Amino acid sequence: MDLNRDTSLLINSRKKMVNNYIERNLDIDDDVLEESVKHLPIAGGKRLRPIILILSAEAVSDVEHDNVTPVAAGFEALHTSSLIQDDHPSMDDHSMRRGVSTVHEKYDSAVSVLSSDILRSKATTWCTRIDRPTSTITRIIEEFDRTVEDMCIGQRKDLSFEKGEQSVTIEDYMDMIGKKTARMYGSCAKCGAITSQGSEREIETFERFGYQLGVGFQIVDDILDIRSAKTGKDSNSDIKNNKRTIVTMHANNKGKPIFSDSYTVEDKIGMIEEAGSVEYAKELAEEQIDDAIQEIEGIDCGGSEQSLEALVEIAEETKARNR
Repeated sequence: MDLNRDTSLLINSRKKMVNNYIERNLDIDDDVLEESVKHLPIAGGKRLRPIILILSAEAVSDVEHDNVTPVAAGFEALHTSSLIQDDHPSMDDHSMRRGVSTVHEKYDSAVSVLSSDILRSKATTWCTRIDRPTSTITRIIEEFDRTVEDMCIGQRKDLSFEKGEQSVTIEDYMDMIGKKTARMYGSCAKCGAITSQGSEREIETFERFGYQLGVGFQIVDDILDIRSAKTGKDSNSDIKNNKRTIVTMHANNKGKPIFSDSYTVEDKIGMIEEAGSVEYAKELAEEQIDDAIQEIEGIDCGGSEQSLEALVEIAEETKARNR
């Protein structure tokens, strides 16, 4: 991320906190499973979701990091668990993730399923390791579980779109990414506020911020995939695989046969440009991210102003990726 120096230092320190916690708490009484469970987390990742959780907690109050890092690490473990599942042959069947082989490629299909399950169980356990009232911990775990359910619904919808099981509208697509992607962002910001024992107004505000940022983030990813395909950098592009994204959906709705196998990737990029689909997606992404920023910009929660500003900068940088 191209952030100012102080924000970059802040974010990197929070990322290090999450990484250290994960690395210290992934011991398993089985050598193969321990290695497979650690494979993807140790490979890296931006850790954007847990960073948003920690910054949200800090923006609400002067929270002790021992009371927020375990929850942030739990959400990162959940995210990684979902990536292992997404990569599985029964889902998207990817062979690379974060610059390394996916878990099912390096080990096998069964081990990848077990590794995902273990990460999911670790995530829940970590969320209980904070010095907060039982009611607060229960609320976090309930939010955690609802997030898992929505992510599963979103993934099922995404798979049905790819298989052509139904006609898909842009509204259908927005609902899908809301569940599959944005829900996690919203829950992270929300649980940060919950962990800091914020007011209901603060909790709801940060949830809306995270959700709208997550929608914008996914739309920007859709746009970047088109750019990668155009430059020939991505041999596994959404266009090549006839995936339903906001860009390809818009082109299809403009009468372009974007999902036909009779055309090359280059032909389809031309159709997308003719339909103005990238510009449409850019405007939609900026609207979502601007709405996210508006939710928290200038809010006075009594916590860290620097952390609040860092959240705004993360959103602004997400929007900048769109240009």
